[in-house]
Amino acid sequence: MVILWSKDRVLGGLVVAAGLPGILAADINLLIAVGSQISNAIDRSVLYEETRQAYENLRRTQEQLLHSEKMAASAN
Repeated sequence: MVILWSKDRVLGGLVVAAGLPGILAADINLLIAVGSQISNAIDRSVLYEETRQAYENLRRTQEQLLHSEKMAASAN
């Protein structure tokens, strides 16, 4: 089993059938590298979603501000 971790948290695990004959250290190193890439992909996906949500919140806030300014200008 290769632990999928990122920064300070465990994301999951990559499990390979135990007891396979002929598994070499190079195979284990490859699995660790694959696990690292999977963890990075998960991190990038989470970061993308957080960024997308922040952008959407900013856009919505800007629209509200513009609307408020238009309302204030109309009242004067």
